[in-house]
Amino acid sequence: MLAHLRPGVEVVVEDHGASIGHVPHLRVSWTAYFQLVDELICLIADEPNHRPNQIIGIVGGGFIPARAISQALGIPLALFAAESYGAVSENDTRAMLPEQDIRFDRHLLRTRPGLGTRILVVDDLTDSGRTLRACTAWLKSCPELAGAMLHISTAVLWNKYATSAFRPDCYVDLLEVLPVPSGTGTGMRMPWIDQPMESQYPRNIDAIRTRIPTERRQT
Repeated sequence: MLAHLRPGVEVVVEDHGASIGHVPHLRVSWTAYFQLVDELICLIADEPNHRPNQIIGIVGGGFIPARAISQALGIPLALFAAESYGAVSENDTRAMLPEQDIRFDRHLLRTRPGLGTRILVVDDLTDSGRTLRACTAWLKSCPELAGAMLHISTAVLWNKYATSAFRPDCYVDLLEVLPVPSGTGTGMRMPWIDQPMESQYPRNIDAIRTRIPTERRQT
């Protein structure tokens, strides 16, 4: 499905100033988000010949879908921390880092030694594809892990096919460019995804505090 056509997704164009311009945002509701997760789980479950025996979730965007896949299919979960975006100003945290500056921890968080032989790496989306490419390359080259692995596959909720140099093995929704105002009329831009966690927990503690009943607030 095209991501902007999914029920529960609102398309909003925001002006990010002269340096970035107008950008379409896909505001994803919790209902739409968990429907994406459900569909991803079913896509994986319906491929019995390729079912993984180890899930690796990329923290942070990949944690919730990876945890859900692990829970629903009874597959062990490990976590891998990576970050491909960095702040360029106080109000903008979405600037993509240069590839050589992608931050990732070269250790896995796990509760048991070793890994399964068929690994599924899970993230929220492929943007440039550099995060998944870097993570899978590290897994393949790590002496501790590489010897036992037979296969590595990847899964995401959203795939930016036009801009990603990495093709995930499994995805749910496809992102395509959308029209936005420009200095010469209308341009086309790839949308940004506003996931429900971002709107639910903004960087505004007062907004969060207002959701707590007055009698329950700590003074």
